[in-house]
Amino acid sequence: MRHYYLGMQELEVVDKYKYLGVDFASNLSWKIVCSRLAKKARSRLGLVSKAMSEGLSFEAGERLWTSIIRPVLEYGAEVIGGVWLEAELIQNEVGRRLLGANLKTAIDVIRGEIGWWSMKSRRDLIKLRYWGRICRLKEDMMVKKIYRLLKNRNENIKSSWFHQIKTRLVNLNLAHVWDSEEVGTKSNWNTTVGRSLRNREVSEWKTRMTNKPKLRLYRVLKLDLNREEYLGMLLTFAQRKALTSMRSGTHVLRIETGRWEKTEYNERICKLCNNSVENEEHFFINCYVLERIRDTLVSIRSDCGVDISVMDKAASMTFLLANSCRARETRCQVARHVADYIIKASWLRSKLLGL
Repeated sequence: MRHYYLGMQELEVVDKYKYLGVDFASNLSWKIVCSRLAKKARSRLGLVSKAMSEGLSFEAGERLWTSIIRPVLEYGAEVIGGVWLEAELIQNEVGRRLLGANLKTAIDVIRGEIGWWSMKSRRDLIKLRYWGRICRLKEDMMVKKIYRLLKNRNENIKSSWFHQIKTRLVNLNLAHVWDSEEVGTKSNWNTTVGRSLRNREVSEWKTRMTNKPKLRLYRVLKLDLNREEYLGMLLTFAQRKALTSMRSGTHVLRIETGRWEKTEYNERICKLCNNSVENEEHFFINCYVLERIRDTLVSIRSDCGVDISVMDKAASMTFLLANSCRARETRCQVARHVADYIIKASWLRSKLLGL
């Protein structure tokens, strides 16, 4: 082992050292700090569950995530590199708890309903903003001098911070900025990077959804990666949960349970009426056994001035699960009626089938 001295004092050689909250390892790995931060973030997940169980709004629950959990996972993101799957899993778990979604709910639905980027894109944003800040420094500053000294030497070393920055810029079609370093003002650069990352995130999100048969209805309802309005409405947790489950295809209708059992589509018949395939449309409109409680949906006409009986079935489904009424209060009333119907009809269905 080599020995190091500061004057006459021998320096202790250690395997890791914590500096400004970041653990630096002798093998240059980030596993130690990532593990510690993930453990710290997971210890706070109970706050989200408690908030939801006590009836707090979705906004209050999400604020817990953005203020005391996510910052832990983003600490040191300016320099910490590599793939960090645990951070993605923690965000997905928080999303499930906020929505009341079960483990069968697709991750793309959770992110789609809340409008979240992946943690990877969040960390890329922080990293590229920091790089832009370095580029704007004056040439006589120490940080800029060190940057200049190491850039050309390390940009092609895959494990280096410089290579990570260059790779991300190339991936976002901003490779020319790596060479020119013309990032403009702080505001302009942040806007450019944010827009590029969002375009990438939306493109990848839509691509993943096209490969999932379960999301056939969700692809029709959800056209962009932004937070759904019903999450901010004055609904109970049970009502929001009911809307999420039906929109995402995570329910117990035969169209979904038959997929688990690998039953042919045309054989996933409704066990209540034995008339046709039990999909979402059948559940809301066609099943005569549920007619007795369909007054919940009929009341939409009297309360909101919308008559779904004159719409074709496809338009009816889009209206019920992604209503586009002009007035916000009308949209809130529709969401309440639809959620109440889902809850009541699901209860009646389970009771009649002895589930």
